[in-house]
Amino acid sequence: MLKAGTAARRRSLAWDEPQTPAAIREQVATLLQGVGTALQAVQSHWIGHVKIMVSAGSEAMYGSVTAAGDRPQWAGQLRTNTALAEMTVYAAIYNLTDAQVAEAVDTTLARSGLTS
Repeated sequence: MLKAGTAARRRSLAWDEPQTPAAIREQVATLLQGVGTALQAVQSHWIGHVKIMVSAGSEAMYGSVTAAGDRPQWAGQLRTNTALAEMTVYAAIYNLTDAQVAEAVDTTLARSGLTS
């Protein structure tokens, strides 16, 4: 059986101005792409899961990719503008170590500009 390196991070998000659901979805897509690119620097054709869930009140949405270069798949949706949300980033990538996956996730989060 293949081993997968994993990393999970949770962040509280806060914006000065309420964000539209479309703007938050765009930020999640950018974050997914950033994690994917960071993982490609370690293993150019990675396979696994990168998921980002954002919840605000009783609403939640998430985007996910399962391989290098994938387009995000979406589930759920936010329906209202929000200035506060919770975000969970989870990555499990085959044939990488926990440390390699954590570095890709942490580096991308640090560069994202999202408030924690």
